Amino acid sequence: MGYCAYWIYGFKSLSSIKPYQAIITTDNQTFEGRFIFGCVSNSTSIGGILKLADQKVDLCDGRMELLLIRYPKSPAELGQLIFDVARGNYSNKNIIFTQAERISVRFQNDVDWSVDGEYAGKYQQTEILVKHKAFKILRNA
Repeated sequence: MGYCAYWIYGFKSLSSIKPYQAIITTDNQTFEGRFIFGCVSNSTSIGGILKLADQKVDLCDGRMELLLIRYPKSPAELGQLIFDVARGNYSNKNIIFTQAERISVRFQNDVDWSVDGEYAGKYQQTEILVKHKAFKILRNA
C-alpha cells in the first residue's frame, strides 16, 4: 500500500497519541507546552509523508527546519491539524514552523528519539546544531 499505509496507520493510532511536555529553544525563540509531534530536518520531505514547500527550505543556508505540533484540545482541532499539515498550511495556531542554527530540546522524562526513521535512544535533553559547510563534496565537472 506504500504511502497510503502511513496515513492509515496514523489515523488508526490517533486515539493513542499522548502529548509530551517540552521546552524547545532555538536561536531566538522558546516554545513550551504539550506537543504530539516534533521534527528537525533540512529537507523538503519528512519521511516521504510531510512535504515542506521548496521556497521555505534552503539546503545550503546553514539552518534547519523545526516543525512542532501542539496537542489539540478537541477532535475538531485534531481534524483541522491533520488537514493543515497535509496541505502545508502552517498558519494553524497549533503548528510551529521555524528555522534555526541551534535547537535545544528538554522534556520532563526520557523520550524515544529517531534519526532518519531509525531508533536513536532515549533522551530527556538534547541539542541539535548545524556545522555549516563542515565538508565539501567534490564532483567531476
